[in-house]
Amino acid sequence: MPSNTAAAVAYWHHRDPDLHPAQIAERIGRSERTVRRHWPPPPPSSPPHINGHLADSPRQ
Repeated sequence: MPSNTAAAVAYWHHRDPDLHPAQIAERIGRSERTVRRHWPPPPPSSPPHINGHLADSPRQ
């Protein structure tokens, strides 16, 4: 298990995505609040848009 908090949170989240942040906190010896600060963001469902256009599209 990694000693870095962010890496440890990512490790446990990847190993068991159903673990609650409180359970991960208990396993790594940190507070639930600390775990939530490093909680992996949900995967993007679609590319980001700005004003109705794809963010990486060239402007015209």
